Amino acid sequence: MFWKDKDDNPTVNEVFYSWISEKLSRGEISKATYDRYLIDFEKYFVKLKELKIKEIDEWFLEDFVKDSICQFNMTAKCFSYFRTLIYGIFKFAKRKKYVQFSITYTLQDMEISKRTFKKVVKRAEDQVYLPKEKDKMEEYLVDNPDIINLGWVQDRIVSPNRQNIGQILRRANLKSFDEMALLQRSEGRSIQDDFYID
Repeated sequence: MFWKDKDDNPTVNEVFYSWISEKLSRGEISKATYDRYLIDFEKYFVKLKELKIKEIDEWFLEDFVKDSICQFNMTAKCFSYFRTLIYGIFKFAKRKKYVQFSITYTLQDMEISKRTFKKVVKRAEDQVYLPKEKDKMEEYLVDNPDIINLGWVQDRIVSPNRQNIGQILRRANLKSFDEMALLQRSEGRSIQDDFYID
């Protein structure tokens, strides 16, 4: 009876290792991702990892998530990594019938204000492209208007007619839509890079 009970109610730590080991063995994640998950888990889940998975309910988890955001002074990007672990652990736990609640609905129902996250302000000299480098890149792209260069720029920036352009411009501190300026301020990342299909 003890072994069945242990199998039916593992610790969060055991669920985490089962989940990432399964993903790695199936080739769903790389070794580098596996290592990052391990580091993040050891950093953020110290209070949770020895708890039995069935001891955790939606309310406990909501407090844990909100407390972690504050305790670790998370940026939105940092939270997205943290959230990946939460999703993975508890979706795996639900699939194994360790928990009954849906982590997707639990996280969606949480009221987490954007103000909760630490803001990252980057100075011009900390940007990927300095203003002089930006000018050289723009000059190169203008002088070499091949399909690859044009496609790269357009692929990295979401078309203004598909987004709330005012919000994008405010975030980038721009007055008008400028693909190159958006790339410079976003370190070459697309607005879509922070979103994924789970």
